[in-house]
Amino acid sequence: MDRELEEHGVTTTVHVMRGGQLRYSAGPAMPAVYGRILDNILPGERSGGCGLSALRGEPVFVDDAAVAACYSDFRDVVNALGFRATWSMPVLNDDGAVLGTVALHFQSPCKAPPAGVHEPMRRLVALVGTAIATHEWTQHHHGEVAGLQRHMQGSPIGCIEWGPDFRIRHCNEAAGRILGYLPDRLVGMEAGDFLLREDDRAGLTSVKRDLLSGGVRHLHTYARNRRQDGVPIWCEWFNLAVGDRHGGITGFLSLVKDVTESTLARRYTDRLARLPSTGSYLDHLIEQIRKVIGGDVALVASLEDDGRVARVLSSSFRDEGLELERYDLAGTPCESLSSQDVCVINQAVAQQYPNDPLLASMGAQSYAGVPLRDRSGSVFGHLAVLGRYALGPADALQSTLELAAARVGLEVQRQWSERETRLAALAFETYEAIMILDQEFQFVRVNTAFCNLTGYSAPAVMQRGLDLLLTGQDGARIRREIRETLSSRGYWQGEVWARGQQGQRRLYRMSISALQEPDERDARYVGSFLDVTWNREAEERIQRLTYEDGVTGLPNRAAFLSRLKREGSEATLDGAALLLLDLDGFRRVNEGMGYDMADSLLEIQSARLRGLVPGAVAIARVGADEFAVVLRGQDGRPLTEATLAKEAERLRRAFAHPVEASGTMVQSGASIGVATMDGSIHEPSVLLTRGEIAAAQARHQGGNCVAFFDPEMEQLAGERLGLERGLRQALRQGDVGFHLQPLVDAAGHVERLEVLARWEHKGEAVSPARFVPIAEASGLIRPLGGQVLRGACQYLAGLRGRYPGQSLPGLAVNVSVRQFHDPDFEALVEDVLSETGLPAGALLLEVTESLLAEEGDAVIRRMQRLRQMGVRFAIDDFGTGYSCLAYLRRLPIDELKIDGSFVDAMLLSPEDEEIVRTIIVMAHALRLNVVAERVETREQMVRLQELGCSTFQGFYFHRPIAPAGVTALLQLDPS
Repeated sequence: MDRELEEHGVTTTVHVMRGGQLRYSAGPAMPAVYGRILDNILPGERSGGCGLSALRGEPVFVDDAAVAACYSDFRDVVNALGFRATWSMPVLNDDGAVLGTVALHFQSPCKAPPAGVHEPMRRLVALVGTAIATHEWTQHHHGEVAGLQRHMQGSPIGCIEWGPDFRIRHCNEAAGRILGYLPDRLVGMEAGDFLLREDDRAGLTSVKRDLLSGGVRHLHTYARNRRQDGVPIWCEWFNLAVGDRHGGITGFLSLVKDVTESTLARRYTDRLARLPSTGSYLDHLIEQIRKVIGGDVALVASLEDDGRVARVLSSSFRDEGLELERYDLAGTPCESLSSQDVCVINQAVAQQYPNDPLLASMGAQSYAGVPLRDRSGSVFGHLAVLGRYALGPADALQSTLELAAARVGLEVQRQWSERETRLAALAFETYEAIMILDQEFQFVRVNTAFCNLTGYSAPAVMQRGLDLLLTGQDGARIRREIRETLSSRGYWQGEVWARGQQGQRRLYRMSISALQEPDERDARYVGSFLDVTWNREAEERIQRLTYEDGVTGLPNRAAFLSRLKREGSEATLDGAALLLLDLDGFRRVNEGMGYDMADSLLEIQSARLRGLVPGAVAIARVGADEFAVVLRGQDGRPLTEATLAKEAERLRRAFAHPVEASGTMVQSGASIGVATMDGSIHEPSVLLTRGEIAAAQARHQGGNCVAFFDPEMEQLAGERLGLERGLRQALRQGDVGFHLQPLVDAAGHVERLEVLARWEHKGEAVSPARFVPIAEASGLIRPLGGQVLRGACQYLAGLRGRYPGQSLPGLAVNVSVRQFHDPDFEALVEDVLSETGLPAGALLLEVTESLLAEEGDAVIRRMQRLRQMGVRFAIDDFGTGYSCLAYLRRLPIDELKIDGSFVDAMLLSPEDEEIVRTIIVMAHALRLNVVAERVETREQMVRLQELGCSTFQGFYFHRPIAPAGVTALLQLDPS
């Protein structure tokens, strides 16, 4: 009961009258100091609310203890405890004598006790009165158990006498009725036998401990108990320790009352007040009803098909997996609710109704249900709770469910009413703007969507006409068209540009219909419109994306070909020529410096191209790094080859100059292909293809040059395309292999094996000089390099495993610029070394100087990370590119490889020999090993030794050999 009062923001105290003084007896929520200060109070006018109530023998309500006269001697206590209003009730015996007082303390001032505390206060006063009378009996009649039994036998409150072991010695009939036992059967039972669940034992243990300690003489508790028939009940207990004349504890006395009905009602109303504000109110309501009753399923259903079928409107399940939408009422306990006010079954309900699918599926034991009635009293549904255990006493369940059913029925009918209202307004309140117009085309009514789309409020448009939206000369024209069309046809529709309240122009798709004859005075029109501005903008964006390059703003490939086809049909392309510019190094910028840098470069180069050929017939971006320009001679005369060569060279020189993109200077030349329009070309796509073939030829010639289309190029392009397809298939099937060429010292000892890719196509070996450039141009260099790296490392790791303890050379693997810039390259190297078990120190990666030409710092950081794994580096073809001594000092490299072209010419050219000498001296100064490539004669080897070179590679020592020949080459001993 204290819990009921505490939930109203109230704390309780109990004083017992002894020797003419009020002795402080109980105050669960009060500090201990309160008992010491307010103990032994004489009833009087200035003795607080309790003292005044005891003096007068009547209730005393104080609206504010901080200023009331009766609390003047206790003002400090009132302020310290923080209570303001108090309600004190005297506890009287049958003769009207004051036995004590019960007081409620409120945290705020108030004029009268809240309605919710009256009933709990009444019950508490009655219980305290019984407890005090019983306690007084035990104090004055030690050992007279029979007298005590006679004293409590006729009481409506249950009374149980316990031994020190908390086993029942005696109980009255009221206790037997509450717990569902005959009084004699209760004798000898232990307190834990009445607990509802095992997890309630902790509370019982605490009560036992406090009473046995002797420090507490009485305890007021509130517990869940179980009757003999298994039905759960809520009980209020007032427990007293009974002592002998010497202060020893001889047993205990408990007063018990069944408060299930009031507890369920209180729990329901409390939960009702705390329902979430979000989600379905009905769902929340049904879930709380299930929890209050303690069931496993709760549902509310409406009746359909003349009451034969129930449709579940909301349900709550303790366990997942149970679902129910509709069910036949026949053979279910819900069927009885059409003719009776309640149905409560606490045992074996599934056996009584074997055809009820829900009862069977959940193994239900109990059911409680009440009907839902409308204002006329007719049943339109039911509220039911099902459980796997008994739910509770029938009268308590009925009163609680009837209380809940009133709220549930109202909520169901409210939802139905709302649904009907929504359906009725659906035709008007839709996402479409709707307007009703009078004979003069003035607004009579508009919906919410109209206000949202136009920005006008409904009152602002009343008595205004369509000219509010359709403004200007164009608006006037459309209004006339609407009137004329409605007059003749009764219906008008179209797309119109209109202005909203803020002046914004929007495109509306509008329709207006005549409801009555338009020449009648009270005629009305109904119109609707949607904002389709976004659709129009989207169509325009799609159109731009279809025919316009999003980066440069130039026409794209499709638009370019369409333009050429149109020009060709008009015979304006006769004698014209196409120049196709392929940006050299664009892929390197795109992959190594990022997409933003690449897009910036494209914007700059496209602007440059527009400025260089302002009189061009057409300019377009026709590929990732390709621009096309169509030129035409003056007066329709064909452009000569000399003129075209001069124009192409002018463009090439202009594009050879570096540009600043995103704050970085970028070198990006152009390979230019030239194709002329002649009688053999009937489709614009053929001209574009020829230009692309010529540009590809310029790239193969080293880039940054001009090439004119030649019919033989088509054959070469076809061959290259065939090789590309074959290489792609070979990579998918893992058919690309490798050979190994030794690097040796002057004595011929093999120091390392360089890995060289090999591929056979249609039974014939394809030169790396043919397929490697194709792999570079097509992007296949990444999978090609990855397969060669993985295969070589697997081979050497296997060789080391077969010949343990023997000295084996390491590997040198070439890495292309594009492969090195691959974001996954580091992970690839790490994975290959991890999978094969090859030590990182056995792997040397050869990179070219061109790798260092751009993004030098990023390249160094990547090389350093790989170096931290243990991988070593060499600069291949050194002397042909970016040879900067200051820059080389920063590189984490181990070796320089002199380009073979210098070795070829060194014996014939003093200049080339001086270059070789300088490279060797520089390498030694940087403490780097130096390797000479393409050593093919003894004279070359001798001279290189004299210059200080100690490592050689070339046909003079060894040609590349298949992996199978390495064992014999290294003279490995199988033993």
